[in-house]
This record gives sequence, C-alpha cells and structure tokens, in this order.
Amino acid sequence: MYLGSWAAAESNFYLGRFEEAVRRYTVLADRHPQQVEELAALSQIWHCSTYYLKQQEPARAALQRIQATFAKLPESAYNGTTQYHNRTYWKGWLDDAAKQTPGANTTNARPQ
Repeated sequence: MYLGSWAAAESNFYLGRFEEAVRRYTVLADRHPQQVEELAALSQIWHCSTYYLKQQEPARAALQRIQATFAKLPESAYNGTTQYHNRTYWKGWLDDAAKQTPGANTTNARPQ
C-alpha cells in the first residue's frame, strides 16, 4: 500500500495532473507525520504549487509545514539511506525554497 500510494502520486505528477498529485501527496504527508516521508510529500506539494499550479498561498503553507516538521524531527530520522534521509539535504532544500517563495517566513528557527 505504501509504495502504491507513492507511485500513484508520482504518476499523477509526471502525467501533469498536478491537482490530483497534490491531493495524493497531502494524504501521504498526513499518513507520515513527523517523518522524513512527510517532508518528501510536502516538498512535492510545494513544487506543484510553485511551478505548475502557480498558487502562492498553498506553496507558502507547504513550506511552513516543512519548516515546522524539519525543526521537530529528531536526528534519528536522518539515517542516510537516501538523500531524503539526510538533514543537510533538507537544510539546503529549505533555504532554496524560501528564496523562491514570495512572502515566505525565513525567520523560522531551524536546527543547523
């Protein structure tokens, strides 16, 4: 079920069905709270909202949720098995996304 859910979200993304992809990524993010998988799903929501749907408010909301989740995740969540399981990856991702998101709150305290 887990891989099938990701595959369905990714398929919709690559088929250009961005609203359906966002819906599916939202379900995945909610299914994996306070886990690296939540960050991955939310980053795809941000990506769809920013680049394809051109919806600034959902992009800002996704970024804020990623920032909050990132700040709370314990170091043990980052086991290095994939790029997504690396704290440094998410720190860089957040810095880049904040620069690309109009009105983003860049003052959130995030672990270094």
